[in-house]
Amino acid sequence: MSELPSLGMGTFRLEGDVAIESVKQALEAGYRHIDTAQIYGNESEVGIAIEQSEVPREELFITTKVWLDNLTQDAFISSVEDSLNKISVESVDLLLIHWPEKDGRVSMETYLKLLAQCQQKGLTKHIGVSNFTIKQLDDAIDILGEGKIYTNQIEVHPYLQNTAVIEHCKKRGITVTGYMPLAVGKVMSDDVLLKIAERYNASPCFNCHCVAIEARACNYTFLNKTQEPGCKLGST
Repeated sequence: MSELPSLGMGTFRLEGDVAIESVKQALEAGYRHIDTAQIYGNESEVGIAIEQSEVPREELFITTKVWLDNLTQDAFISSVEDSLNKISVESVDLLLIHWPEKDGRVSMETYLKLLAQCQQKGLTKHIGVSNFTIKQLDDAIDILGEGKIYTNQIEVHPYLQNTAVIEHCKKRGITVTGYMPLAVGKVMSDDVLLKIAERYNASPCFNCHCVAIEARACNYTFLNKTQEPGCKLGST
């Protein structure tokens, strides 16, 4: 799949058989974007679930992320190749820098150019970043050039709307991927959100997605997790 679907499944904190079954359930429910990461420790489980599903690889959009320990010149590309082996794919659709390096151990220019090399080598179709601030986004664009960064994956939910970063992404032509949209299930017991849900005969889960999408006049995609408390796959 060449374009990022508007809804995806995140796999943070999913381990072992739970991770495998959760991804399989997501694929059966119609999810086509599966998001994992090196630090999650479940890339192999994601690969097993995909292999056991009946969904063709070309219908999937797979994202993984490079962890801080692997941002160095020596470790970066080999860590990505290891991720691909674990997921059992020749390439992913999107490769992200999980967090910007803040300790000065590796320069942003170094790890972003390594990210671009992975794209040039065919290890990933798209490249992007995660948890980048406005300043860090601008620095990244200065390094890689306009139009190179496909997405910035950031935390977005009713309690942390990240409006300034989202608006800046829109201005710079960068898609926003919002993770933790249900605030680890807290929206399911929020009195205000419950009243809104009752008024429109929908769940707080559904309303959070609709409100956020309508409020942001830019490309936007959500990462749900099948283990989010109170929100089942496909729930409205």
